[in-house]
Amino acid sequence: TPQEMIESADMAAYMARVREDYANRRNSGAWGYMIVDAMAADRPAEAAEVLEALSGRPAPDWMSANHLRPWVHAANGQSDDALAAMKLMERHLPRPSHIGHSALLAEGMGDHALALTFYREMPEAFSPPSPENIGTMEHYIAARNFQHQRLLALREAELLRALERGPEAIALLERLYAAAPDDGYVEGRLEKARKGEDKRPVRTLKQAMAEALGDEADLLEEQEGIMAAMAGRGARTPFNHLLSSMRQSALLLDPDNGTIRIAEAGKLYEKGKFEPALRIAQIGNPPVQQAALLQSTAGLAALQLGSPDTLEAMVERSLKIDASADAKVQAAGTLATAGKTERALQLIDQAMRTPMTTSQKVFALLTRAQAHNHAGNLMCAVQSAREARALQDDETTRQFLASMLVDSPLRQEGLEIMRKMLVDRSNDTGLMNNLGYSLIDGPASDQELEEGFKLLKQAIRITPDEANLLDSIGWAYYQYGDFREARRFIAMALEEFAPFGHWELSDHMGDIEWRLGDQDAARKH
Repeated sequence: TPQEMIESADMAAYMARVREDYANRRNSGAWGYMIVDAMAADRPAEAAEVLEALSGRPAPDWMSANHLRPWVHAANGQSDDALAAMKLMERHLPRPSHIGHSALLAEGMGDHALALTFYREMPEAFSPPSPENIGTMEHYIAARNFQHQRLLALREAELLRALERGPEAIALLERLYAAAPDDGYVEGRLEKARKGEDKRPVRTLKQAMAEALGDEADLLEEQEGIMAAMAGRGARTPFNHLLSSMRQSALLLDPDNGTIRIAEAGKLYEKGKFEPALRIAQIGNPPVQQAALLQSTAGLAALQLGSPDTLEAMVERSLKIDASADAKVQAAGTLATAGKTERALQLIDQAMRTPMTTSQKVFALLTRAQAHNHAGNLMCAVQSAREARALQDDETTRQFLASMLVDSPLRQEGLEIMRKMLVDRSNDTGLMNNLGYSLIDGPASDQELEEGFKLLKQAIRITPDEANLLDSIGWAYYQYGDFREARRFIAMALEEFAPFGHWELSDHMGDIEWRLGDQDAARKH
């Protein structure tokens, strides 16, 4: 079926189906993909023909004639018509997205001054969300608006640099970084701009169109997230074929777009489509850092397909593409996941001998702590986590240190850190789960077991479908000796994690089945 083609990342088969439908004048809602295919193949006249054939037919919400018309006009040399058609898209797109599309169209047509004019329609002052109202709708709206500002500012800075207007780009990035000083990506782009490194060329029309389709896919994904939140926290969303088809179509236009390729490979991986994720992550020629990340994603997909050695080989391949400090730390984290802790620690040590920003050092130290933890070096893990917190004392480093401490002989210190954090975040189910599980996993007293169980029951009322919570409360029942109830909850947790494997949940289920007398099932887990 067309849906199976998308899930398999087989756009050749999907486009063949769309062409067949077009020839038979059926399923016009999918003809927009044929326009993208024609544009990718440098056949603008064919794209215009399909666009004309869509006239008078019902328009889908996405990939419609309205969305594609500006790009088809531009490809056929009709720049005024292209801009006029994009102007009409104001009614179909949020204002920041429309500004971004207009700027991309102008850039793709070679009118760089007009592209910069569009970017400057955004407010000059950046408005990051306040951390004081995290979890509220007000914070969500502010964060969403700031992300739009950030994206367009980064693109404007890229264009300025491509046009040899480096000082203007640096000034813009400095203002953006001042608004979000914890944003490591912006910090990195600013550093590159100051050094005159990693300058990206002006986009072609096809590259600009691909970027616009990627932006529309992001909008669709944002809507999906809102709907999932309305359906209830923890609700699982099904595979979104429209979302994937848009990103896969965009990659026909620009196979080297690392941002879109990372998003699509990640989504395929997240939905358990490991073979397509493995394949799509290895296509194209994206920028160095993105290529390295894609190799790591391919490696994780290979791990899920049962090949940790393939993961290791792909990580090593990624390091040949990008051997920067960031790449080494990223690779170390991936290797630690597969139990390759010796090599992971070696890479982190190499990375930390090079100049790093504070945020880079913190991330490297947290990754080193995780690798030590996986290797059973518990006090080394605690030491690395303490160093990270000393550099940057925030909720992330405090929580991470606490997690390392509870696995070590200094368990009580970790529990106290979590208890103090929970005072200010009383409805944070992630923190409630971390503290609750830490209390019930090998409790020092009946009081600890009772405290942890109470926290977990409170959390699961808020997020009843959260897999980690289901496992935690199941393990609490195990501690109480109620093995049947423990099996019921952990079976639900395994179902929520599927198709991913999870060694700890399987280990828990093995212990439970053994206690219930089913040794064969226990061995299987």
